[in-house]
Amino acid sequence: MAVAKDLGVTQPVEKPIGAAYEVAKQVYIGTLSVGEGANRLHAESGFNVNSARQLIMVFRQLMRGETFKRGLSGPHMDYYLDRIGSEFGPVVLRTALSSLWLHLRYYEGVRNVTMNMLRGVAAKHQALASTSETFEELQAAFDESVVRASKDTSLKRLSRLRKAPKIPARVPVVVFAFERNPDVVVEVLLRAKGKCARCRKAAPFLRQKDGSPYLEVHHLVQLADGGEDTVENAAALCPNCHRDLHYGVNTRPIAPGVSQGKVHDETERAAPTLRNRS
Repeated sequence: MAVAKDLGVTQPVEKPIGAAYEVAKQVYIGTLSVGEGANRLHAESGFNVNSARQLIMVFRQLMRGETFKRGLSGPHMDYYLDRIGSEFGPVVLRTALSSLWLHLRYYEGVRNVTMNMLRGVAAKHQALASTSETFEELQAAFDESVVRASKDTSLKRLSRLRKAPKIPARVPVVVFAFERNPDVVVEVLLRAKGKCARCRKAAPFLRQKDGSPYLEVHHLVQLADGGEDTVENAAALCPNCHRDLHYGVNTRPIAPGVSQGKVHDETERAAPTLRNRS
């Protein structure tokens, strides 16, 4: 496979590409048409009209997460992503990066080349977009994406699925957690004697590591809201009851005499996990 030189307009990066970005942004929000933007860049910044239209359209497709066939040079793409990340935040930057990866897949497949410079730009901004998020922000962004996807037609979703990578990217996240007391977890599990504190049924299965009943320990009042990390403020639940209390419509108490409606999303499964955000 050959290694391609990145294609694009040839003007110096800073001033002309900055002007192109500003015009492309105006076109994207609707204050200029594509033709008006291209003519302005031609008249004021020296771009030929075709290159100007390309700069405008690539910005639009980056913002929408769409694939594009004609790309930008590495320095120009780097500039666009820098500005998008600083002005619109990590969620929109990830959308733009999805668009860039779609372009790389298309272009490299058609031309049988490797776009090393653009791949380097994508990797750089992927790291910046990922490390600027907490786990909660990543989850919130994913939930929003699911809602948006649910509003599309099945044809649009299937079209995106045909182009989407089958192996998801791995991204680093920042996780904040309380230093939990392991004695609380052990005592609550022993107190439960293998039965859920809500439905009173036996644990659904045994743990592979030690054969103990699998129950999940959570706080009645979450630590982030001032709840105590004590045996009195914790209960052991089977997975079904725990998920029902978090996401279902039922408000059955955990145990007689315990006032329990919808609980906060706080989980400790005896062995610490990434989902432990107490």
